[in-house]
Amino acid sequence: MSEYNLIVAPKDCDVLSLDDTGLLFEKQHAYPGVFRMKTAKGPVDFELTDADLALMATESQRYIDNGNQCNLPTKHTEDSEANRGHNVKWYTKTDSKGRLGLFSQTKFRDAEAAKLAKTAQTSLYCPPKFEDGAKNEYVRPIRHVALTDYPVIPGLDGFTPIAASLVIDSPEDKEVSMSIQTLAANVGLKLSDEVLADEKSVLEALELSFKEAQAVATEFSDYKKLNPPKADPIRVSKAQINMMRENRELKLSQLVGVNILPCVKTKLEKIFCGDATLTLSLSEDVEDNFDEVLEALKENDSLKLSELTGPQIKDLARLQRDQGDEENPMMAVANKAAKAAGRN
Repeated sequence: MSEYNLIVAPKDCDVLSLDDTGLLFEKQHAYPGVFRMKTAKGPVDFELTDADLALMATESQRYIDNGNQCNLPTKHTEDSEANRGHNVKWYTKTDSKGRLGLFSQTKFRDAEAAKLAKTAQTSLYCPPKFEDGAKNEYVRPIRHVALTDYPVIPGLDGFTPIAASLVIDSPEDKEVSMSIQTLAANVGLKLSDEVLADEKSVLEALELSFKEAQAVATEFSDYKKLNPPKADPIRVSKAQINMMRENRELKLSQLVGVNILPCVKTKLEKIFCGDATLTLSLSEDVEDNFDEVLEALKENDSLKLSELTGPQIKDLARLQRDQGDEENPMMAVANKAAKAAGRN
């Protein structure tokens, strides 16, 4: 069985349905470039790269998949009274001008709210970091999309309906009917007058054409499996690297004095927070096991440093220095974690 469906639709069909409510739309929200945002403290310039858009789409989708809702208010606010719907899916694709675009599927709450799609543009609320109620941490997730007539990023594609049923030019036409001969002509079959005169022969010709099309689709599917497309290299900006470094350093700092000592934190930062490591993690599908190392370190017994006197702390520091990495149990944990991550 082919993974493709063959769909026959009349010539005057404008939109094919993926939703039976008429409230689901696709909308572009950003594309790569340098932009200026006006704030109360003055204008702020910022840059979006292909890598930024990919990160925002991935983190925003993960934010939704974890049970959070990305609302569609009429302005930048968390007031539920201003909400007109929510964004259900985030992804990147090429826009109408050939640029990489950040897109969402947006569902309005009712038909009255959906009227805003005719004229409104959008503005994103995308904090650098966010932690939800389940303690899931995100980098640049989109928490809501405000409707506006004055977007920061100009020239965006508008709302495109993923509309209900088949939208026909003539609104009074509730149903579309056609003869089997007309259907054959519409799908491009060139049949002789003799065949067209016999409805059974026309049906057989249609069935044969669909089987041939299905065979081509199956062959193309097999070709794609044997020749998967190569992903374009993702460019990584300095701002993105710095943001990921700050995120990791923050997580390590939270363990100091509870599960690890400062010297262990310093060594782990050298392993996991260098430019080369962060660039590789962001630009390729590489897992360096940073999160697994953190979870392992959380299993350490709490260090009750607050109960130590000044001389005791000095003795502890001297013990760390004299013992060295191999005998120091905390450094041994760091070295073990580094080896688990595939590093020396």
